[in-house]
Amino acid sequence: MRRAGIGALKRGVVVGFMVMVATLAPAQQSMDLNKPMGDFTIGDLFPKVGGDKSALGQQWKTSGEELVGIAKQRTEAVNQALEVKKQELATIEERLKTAKKNKDMVETGTLEGTLKQEQTVVKILEELKGLTENQLALAEAWRDTGTALMSYAAADKSFDQFRSKKIVKPGEGQADERLGEAGAHALMQHADALDSLSKALGNFASQASKMAGERKALLKSLEKGGNVQSAK
Repeated sequence: MRRAGIGALKRGVVVGFMVMVATLAPAQQSMDLNKPMGDFTIGDLFPKVGGDKSALGQQWKTSGEELVGIAKQRTEAVNQALEVKKQELATIEERLKTAKKNKDMVETGTLEGTLKQEQTVVKILEELKGLTENQLALAEAWRDTGTALMSYAAADKSFDQFRSKKIVKPGEGQADERLGEAGAHALMQHADALDSLSKALGNFASQASKMAGERKALLKSLEKGGNVQSAK
């Protein structure tokens, strides 16, 4: 990713999770459950989730799609650079063989230094290739989380019409105000959407953790090679 894209992704991981948790907190509603059974509703058992979840989901999806585009560009750039560097490395190795054969000590020394530097560059690019693949996976997980949140928001809204249903069995001659087949189906869809959201969030967290680990590994590799100072 470009530096701005990486920064946005890193900041978004922290801010996004904070906003997500806050948004999924129960909406303000009556917490008085000390009442007769006849006054209990389905909404008391399955309360409304607060916040503009659909708008937040759209924001996550849109930003995720943008990050997917950046990650793909980054992956392409790394792959192209790696291909060029490997070709250059092969050329240097051939030139070094010729210099040694000709017993050109000056040329041999120069090429050996260049070869070592180019081998380091290739090694770094190979490590970046894996890192950029993970950045793409994280960006896709970001986008998919937004999609899952939008689906959950739609299911939550669809279930609103059934929240006022009662849970008490009707007496003789009384109208049955309990949740019916349509409401039960809507509740199942609501639960399935929540399950899908939990899986999307789990994948997002897993990919973020993986990328963090790979970045630390790259830093350690650079430290070992003397390319950066110790982070300790």
